[in-house]
Amino acid sequence: MKDDLNDLLRTWNPHVPEPDGFRRGVWRRIGLSATNAQPSGWLEKFLIFVAKPHIAAAAVAVAILAGGVTGFVLTNANGEENYLRSVNPYAQVR
Repeated sequence: MKDDLNDLLRTWNPHVPEPDGFRRGVWRRIGLSATNAQPSGWLEKFLIFVAKPHIAAAAVAVAILAGGVTGFVLTNANGEENYLRSVNPYAQVR
């Protein structure tokens, strides 16, 4: 049994000649669109600003510091007693 599709695929030549300067034109258009692209909305501008490495590192540092300060402020003098009660509700805590 002969498979006509296999024979057709073996003889198929997918090469299509490109016009002169086609690739050069594509890369030129990509370059022009990349240089002319301006952020449109405030969210896009904000995300571009935050994506810079030094800004992102500073944001992480501020978040860690804010979390530490919040935890310190919210932990009152009874923090140890509250923890002990949460672990063992029958604990005798003054």
